[in-house]
Parts: sequence; C-alpha cells; structure tokens
Amino acid sequence: APGSLGSLKAFAKAFGTPEEDNMRRLHARVFGSDGLPPLALRRLKKDVARDLPAKTRSLLPLEMPPLQADLYDDARAKLETGRKGAFLKMLHHIRTVSVHPDLTSEAEDRAFIALSARLRAAFRILEEIRARDERALVFIEHRQMQYRFIELAKAAFGLRNVDLINGETPIRQR
Repeated sequence: APGSLGSLKAFAKAFGTPEEDNMRRLHARVFGSDGLPPLALRRLKKDVARDLPAKTRSLLPLEMPPLQADLYDDARAKLETGRKGAFLKMLHHIRTVSVHPDLTSEAEDRAFIALSARLRAAFRILEEIRARDERALVFIEHRQMQYRFIELAKAAFGLRNVDLINGETPIRQR
C-alpha cells in the first residue's frame, strides 16, 4: 500500500522518535483501528486456537555460560557505540547470541545445549513436561535454530518425528 504511511520524510518526522503517543498512532494506522483499512493483519491465539490452554509465563533465571556471556556483552557494547544504520543488524546479532553463541557449531548434542542458557532451560522444562506425559509446543523465532532444535529434541526424547510449523509450512499443514 504505497503512500499509506506518507513519504519517508513525513514518516520519519511523525514516527522517528519512539514515544508512546506516536507509536500508538502508528499501531492504529497499521492495524486499522483508526477507521482506515488495515495495512497488516494479526491473528491472535485466542481467536484461532481456542482449544489451547491459557498461556502461563514463568521466569527461569539461568546464567549464560562464559562464551555466550562474553559474546553477548561484546554485542551489547557494539550496539551502544555503533552507528544508527548498524543498529538493527547489531540488535539481530544480540538476539541470535542470546539464543546460542555458535549456531553453526558441530558439537555433539549435550555440548551444543550446554553452550546456551536458553537451550539448557528449554530442555529442563521439556524433561518436566515429559515426566508428566504431556505435549509441548515450542516457539523459536530463529530459523536455523528451529531445525537444530528438532534434531536435538528427537535425540533427547527418542522421538521419530517433530513437526515444524513456520512460514515455509503450507497453510493446510499448519
């Protein structure tokens, strides 16, 4: 919808500073709550998957292993001192490091999991779920980790198949 958010200059002037009021206006414009047709659609779990239990959130504080912590601190320092144009790239890098410090590592499964606080926490939780004979739905934003996680879960829990649902999954299979 070209022009729906104005020119680049007008957009930068209106929304360049992330303040609560202008972010609320931008959200209203993008999702159509301003009376105009929406520019984006967002499906919510409560609207499309009513049979799932309510979401619960639990904090599981876990210290990052040394390699992960060092890379994370280094990425944060670069983000704080970097140019504006590099901001998104460094933010993505921080998010990647917080998932795992070396996604391309060919370490054996236990060693790979041990390198990441998030993976250690995830597998600890999955062990509890398995002990209760329940099922789990795991959301992983990082595409490369999705595939590695499937292999790790299959090996750890003796599973033959773990379904992957992401943007590449045909709609009928989701």
